[in-house]
Amino acid sequence: MARRAFLLGATLAFSLSASGVAEAGQALDAFAAAWSKVSTYSATITMHETKGSATQDRVYQFSFTKPNQISLHIDAGDGAGNNAVWSGGDTVTAFKSSMAMFKKNVGLNDPLVTTLRGEPMTMLSFGWVLNHIQTTKGDLTEATGPTFGGQATTRVALQVANPASDDGITWEIAYLSNATHLPVRVERYAGTTLIAQVAYDNVKIGS
Repeated sequence: MARRAFLLGATLAFSLSASGVAEAGQALDAFAAAWSKVSTYSATITMHETKGSATQDRVYQFSFTKPNQISLHIDAGDGAGNNAVWSGGDTVTAFKSSMAMFKKNVGLNDPLVTTLRGEPMTMLSFGWVLNHIQTTKGDLTEATGPTFGGQATTRVALQVANPASDDGITWEIAYLSNATHLPVRVERYAGTTLIAQVAYDNVKIGS
């Protein structure tokens, strides 16, 4: 599969500088306002995760309809050809594209429908990202972010107060589009190590 170049490095790529720092909360508030107006959307999601010496790279076709409908297809990577549908609650319907008539209901956190780090499919949604940053305790900063695919961004960085309560994650970073105020990329760090990166492309907002 064609692999995206990920921002890996020994030092934190999001180190804050004195210039370009915005008042904390403004971009996050804009994200919340934009999300409140979205009823449905689809996106191509490229995800990279590490766990110890193991890595996982996947490309998903993802669609979400409020309040709680997710359809997911793995285009490339581990589990390619698999599909999952979630309609709220703790159950997911999983099936292979080649055998769509044979469906299996499993728990939301079942290894069959989670990532390398055990993340459920719900964590890929914009709503989950927003809620997680809003409700996780820590210090929030906002600053001018890089440009991804021609999209200027604002970097929202949360230094997690209690990493033990957040899967060992010390930093939660969301790069929000300055045009749509929705996520373009999300990164999670344990110390200075990038352990998860989620990139959103081809985002199409429905009415």
